[in-house]
Amino acid sequence: MSDLRVVREFRADLLAAERRRRVSRRGALACVAALCVGAGVATAATGNFPIGAPIEPPRRHAPPHIDHPVPGSGQVERIRAADPDGGPPWGVREFKTRRGYTCVETGRVVDGRLGLVGDDGAFHEVPLGMFACFGGGPRRAPRASDGFLEYGGGRQPVPGTYSRHPCMDHIGVRQSFDRRTVICDEREPRWILTGTTGPRVVAVELRGTGVHERHPVVDGRFLIVRRGGEPSGVVFYAVFRDGHRRREASTPHARPGPLPPDPRIVRRARMRARPANVGRHGLVTVSVHAPAPAEPRDGDWYEVDLAGPSGCVRQEHVHFTVQTAPHGGRGAPVRFGMRPPGPSLDAARAWCLGTYSGSATFRGRIPVGSFSFQVR
Repeated sequence: MSDLRVVREFRADLLAAERRRRVSRRGALACVAALCVGAGVATAATGNFPIGAPIEPPRRHAPPHIDHPVPGSGQVERIRAADPDGGPPWGVREFKTRRGYTCVETGRVVDGRLGLVGDDGAFHEVPLGMFACFGGGPRRAPRASDGFLEYGGGRQPVPGTYSRHPCMDHIGVRQSFDRRTVICDEREPRWILTGTTGPRVVAVELRGTGVHERHPVVDGRFLIVRRGGEPSGVVFYAVFRDGHRRREASTPHARPGPLPPDPRIVRRARMRARPANVGRHGLVTVSVHAPAPAEPRDGDWYEVDLAGPSGCVRQEHVHFTVQTAPHGGRGAPVRFGMRPPGPSLDAARAWCLGTYSGSATFRGRIPVGSFSFQVR
């Protein structure tokens, strides 16, 4: 059975690595967290979906400022959204906590129950509070003129094991050597946004480059499920019953950092991985000389692609970002570590036997080199 791993909170240094801010919002949210939910196995949602054993609640899983869920307070709402790869639809469940919060969590819905699709291809119901929670406090009474009242969400890695140390696909150089840091495997995430609206809002529109979508509002709630990460430069509109639209929020545009004045310097950069031969659970250190002075505010970043041996489950095509410190001149040594990718620190992880090859692009645009190592 595949348990759920939950990201406790967005980290500022990871957001800097992405060059993204959280979606602006009008409604006050008591807490906003990335939701770690199973993207699931691509199974057709026809007939009877296989049901697995429910997931037992972990011994300690509630953030201290939210406290524990009130038993029996969970209610799955009527809103549904299809998963891009098929299978059970996504839904929303509200529940109360002992400190008076109203929490919202998302997941797959089968027979009115909220859960996830595990690696075994079966649906597993999850207990209250298993997913990250956002929202909180008494809701403001909606007015007819209201668009969005409150909303939140985030990037959601794919199925794994519930853990206080889930995987990351954006890491800092120092983080990369921490034994508690796990690089995510190759499974594609989902980006989910949900929220409440005023009574006259019938839909939410997304408009941007290559994006033109309309999502219905059901009982004053919308739910958006998209493949990948947060879309860049997308504007959210509330669509009212009389047909007019009102802009409510937007995601930031991707603005890549400046390139070095002489790109030939980048082409001469060399990468290498040590040790050249590593054990199944060993640490690999990749090094390169910085092709340009680091950005003084946010540092620089390298997009890294790692290819494992053919047939290596979850490690054939791994992609992650490494963020450097905001200081250091041209030619300064840059080193980052890699351990076997996986869903979390709690899950069993190991390199596959054979040859791994990797490459990196500086500031996401210019190749800086390649590296390889053997696992034996």
